[in-house]
Amino acid sequence: MGLPDLTREASMTNAASPFLVTYSPEDFRPRPRDPCDLILEGGVASGAVHPYVVLELARKHRFNAIGATSAGANAGVLAAAAEYARTVRGDPGGFLRLQKICEDRAGGLGELFQESPGFEPLMAMVKGRGGFMARLLAGFARPLATGGLAGALLALALAVGGWSASFPALLSTLVIALGGAVLGALAAAGMAGLGLARRFNARLGICTGLTRRGRGMPAITDWLHESIQAIAHGDVPGPVLTFGDLEAQGRMPIRLRLITSNLSQQKPHTLPEAWPEGRYRPAEWARLFPPAILQHLEACTHNTGDGTRSLPHWRDLPILVASRMSMSVPGLFEPVPVELLDVETPRRVRELAGGAASDPPPRAEWRRVLFSDGGFTSNFPIHLFDAPLPAWPTYAVDFEALPPGAEGASRVAIVEGATDTRIHPVGSAGEFLGAALATSRNWNDLLLSLLPIHRGRIARVHLAADQGGFNLGMDRAGVQTLMRYGLEAGRRLAATSFEDHQVLRARALYAGLVQVSRQARKVWARGGLGADFRDGTAPTGDLTPRDRDHIASALDALTGIAGLPRSRNAAQPDPAGQTRITPKY
Repeated sequence: MGLPDLTREASMTNAASPFLVTYSPEDFRPRPRDPCDLILEGGVASGAVHPYVVLELARKHRFNAIGATSAGANAGVLAAAAEYARTVRGDPGGFLRLQKICEDRAGGLGELFQESPGFEPLMAMVKGRGGFMARLLAGFARPLATGGLAGALLALALAVGGWSASFPALLSTLVIALGGAVLGALAAAGMAGLGLARRFNARLGICTGLTRRGRGMPAITDWLHESIQAIAHGDVPGPVLTFGDLEAQGRMPIRLRLITSNLSQQKPHTLPEAWPEGRYRPAEWARLFPPAILQHLEACTHNTGDGTRSLPHWRDLPILVASRMSMSVPGLFEPVPVELLDVETPRRVRELAGGAASDPPPRAEWRRVLFSDGGFTSNFPIHLFDAPLPAWPTYAVDFEALPPGAEGASRVAIVEGATDTRIHPVGSAGEFLGAALATSRNWNDLLLSLLPIHRGRIARVHLAADQGGFNLGMDRAGVQTLMRYGLEAGRRLAATSFEDHQVLRARALYAGLVQVSRQARKVWARGGLGADFRDGTAPTGDLTPRDRDHIASALDALTGIAGLPRSRNAAQPDPAGQTRITPKY
């Protein structure tokens, strides 16, 4: 299949339609021979960019794998549901339903984020506009006003006994009233702040994700559940969509991988691969998930006592649960609690107490573990689905701040020749703290995205300060502007050459193998480890002579690469990477 006709935009755009583009089912006919992988970055409201990236790539490819984190997980599960409809049910209309659902919700972005009772001041701050002080005043407007009025009236009541009609007395009374208003406002705001702090300490988030009674639109978790089911099954009600449905044996799997952060063990989890064995409390999860999800979980788990149930097998895990665990934006959403057996803490305590290795293993203890936003540990998981020589393309969408002086209409760049990161000004204390947090979270993803093997497949979408992120008050026009950026990003990614990318990958693989071969040769061949390994002199444990011979032959071949004639034109990629063993998560 050839590249999509990028000139179709004018003919596909319907002036009478509220949608950016008019698609037909034929645009999304099954494409079993044109797979791709997709990586979607987090960014709260920036996720409005993602739907049209998905739609444009779906015109050319079948989604073999979708990796996402944080807000990107929302678009990821919708894309997986649409691919399920197309690949499993033979229904290309899933992508049309995805477009309609996202376009229909463009005018109600703020209502996706519905605060729990008592958190109205904090949500007003989050959704407010302007700087910190403006948002603070917006959030505490009611206690400031009521406290100020009460303080002024109290001050006037105390002063009225000595009041006279003289100008100095009048001025004095006004000063007293003003002082009372200020003190009353500060006292009321302080009391409100203390109450909020107590509530936040108990919940660790101002939203559950479920819809509040009396609100006209569903909140994000309810909306996602309804959307996943409608996209996957159409008008006919179907079972809760699970990872097992996406990866059923006997057909082409749809590999959905979502990043979440295990704060209690301080590490990332890629779901469902790193889905733990443990238990959950239905009473706690009832605050976070719709009734249909809870009913599904009850049917596929068993009672473990003490008000808990076992966690489901990963194949029975609803993709909505993984999405909610990934998008638990810190402070905005409550984290998702589970209970896991802690083996390491009792073991460490015994070791520090001088216990012997022959002692019986200590008893593991159940501990509460909190899963929060995947962006804590990997906000742009470009490492997912990576292969030395990929058989199909991996596309990715990254968000960056709009550079000063960028006045052009386009906000999308595919930076083929970048060799370093941009320099961002750091002046104020706020900028310093923001830069420190961003550096600690993003440095690894950022460096990976600069490598030549990745950067030509990444659409970098540049957003202004009032776009995306925590700008939850964007109106329909603002959201559709972000969708338009996604349309451009999807079309530009679809037009890139995979053949050129494969050649680049081959050269990078060669450079990496030479690097590893040189390092290993110093010890394996010249240091004598190879000979000792083969004859059993080295402590090879339970390896048989045949095992040792197989391993030694493979490492002989690897270390032999360094001795082969080198290509004169095989320059190191810029920036150069390094090939090494890293943990899988």
